[in-house]
Amino acid sequence: MDMNPKHRRRARQFAIQAIYQWQIAGGELADIKTQFIATNHYLKVDWDFFIDLITRVLKEVTELDQEISPLLDRGSDSLRPIEKAILRLGLVELKYRLDVPFQVIIHEYVDLDFEFGAEEGHKLINGVLDRLAKKIRQDELKTI
Repeated sequence: MDMNPKHRRRARQFAIQAIYQWQIAGGELADIKTQFIATNHYLKVDWDFFIDLITRVLKEVTELDQEISPLLDRGSDSLRPIEKAILRLGLVELKYRLDVPFQVIIHEYVDLDFEFGAEEGHKLINGVLDRLAKKIRQDELKTI
């Protein structure tokens, strides 16, 4: 697997776009993967990382939303689609990508929200991912 931070960042960017697209238009996982890889094959991207992230989101979307919802000060239906995509992906990384430190995950998705999201969305992303990290990554927090 490609561990280059720039290639991982691009994988996260494409994952956000893919999940956003899926939330808006639907579609099959295989078609979404194929479209993003075919369109961007010439770029250096950690495609395995991209595929892992979007596959887990699509397979576990209901469970992910159930974990995120109680941490919102408003219903998850009121989230903008880009915020919803970012929170789902951030939670997937916190739960399943233990090779990535939780601080990196939070930083990356807050930063990507600045790129893709609404003006104040980064505060929501930071707060929710921070609370999820404290719940999911307790062992990692003890070592800090």
